[in-house]
This record gives sequence, C-alpha cells and structure tokens, in this order.
Amino acid sequence: MKTRSAFTSHACVPRGGPPAEVPSGPPRVFGPPVPIPVGAGRAAMDALLAGLTFHRFDIAVADLEAAREFYTVALGVEVWQSRALAGTVWRRGQAVPLAGTLVAEGTLGSGFVRLVEPAAGHTVAREALERRGEGLFAIGYQVDDPVTALGAALAAGTAVEQLGPDPVHPAEIYLDGGSGLLFGLLHRDASALV
Repeated sequence: MKTRSAFTSHACVPRGGPPAEVPSGPPRVFGPPVPIPVGAGRAAMDALLAGLTFHRFDIAVADLEAAREFYTVALGVEVWQSRALAGTVWRRGQAVPLAGTLVAEGTLGSGFVRLVEPAAGHTVAREALERRGEGLFAIGYQVDDPVTALGAALAAGTAVEQLGPDPVHPAEIYLDGGSGLLFGLLHRDASALV
C-alpha cells in the first residue's frame, strides 16, 4: 500500500524534497551535529515517505513469548516466524552486536508486525523499551535503494539513529523524523535486521 505522510500539516519548513545542493558521493552519516531548522526532520520525512510502500510495524517487547500470545489475540496474528538475530548494527557511530536479540514476525493485512525482544546492546529497540516500555517504536517502509534514500534524508537534516549490517551499504536504516516514532527504510530485497 502506498502512503502519504501525516507530517504535511506539521512541518515547519517548506515541502519539496531535499535541497538542490545535495552533495555527491556516499552520505556522511555520523558526523558532527549541524544546526537544523526546527521541523526540518519532519519535512524531510514527509518528502521521503511520499510514495513509499509500507512494510511493517516494529514493537519492542520485554518477553517475546508473552508478547506473541498477546498480539495473537489483540491483532489477530495467528502465525509467527521467530528467530534470533546475529551480526552487528551501527548506532550513532558505534558498532553494536545483535547477539541475543529475538524477533517474531507475523502477517498483518498486506504488511507485517515484528516483535523485537532486544538484547543488552544499545539498539533502537533497547532504547525504546527502556525509555517508554513495551510498544510501537518504528514503522518500516520498503525502498529500492537505501543509500540514495539515506542521502536525501541526510541532506534534509534527518537524524540517523541506526543502520546495518554494513554502514556503507546498509539494508536497514532507522531515521528520527521528529515525531517520537522511528522510520525504517528497508531494502526491498534484503532480509530484516534490527
């Protein structure tokens, strides 16, 4: 299903996508902070989300088995695919191992819901669980080229929270659009990470 961003009415800067002076080359993800006008992240997310395909909701949970039981009833998800994650993601410039993180994915309409029981590492799921408790922390959208989408988001001032598995060619990117929820850019052909 195609989406239209809900941020249109909340953006404090004009719409129209990234500025014309987008630098060439690979995007610089974790650099020194640059002053960004208030609302720039929302405008960037609005431009970026226009026309993307919804893929999944990510929900941070403390106990995967208990959450599966709850969401089977609450959302009507009857079949779950569970697995343990491995590898590394990059969070604010630091490598964070995923070992010990458990996930369960279930079909919800034309998309998915993914329950994430994070390990002790400082991932976006762990931070969401510690700060706000169990619940929705990200909405994921499929993209054909995550690096291009990341470059456009960075040029417009959107903060990158986490990416992986490779910081140069990520298959999954979590962005902070300023709404309290993270937005995931997920490579259309890659298997999911956290």
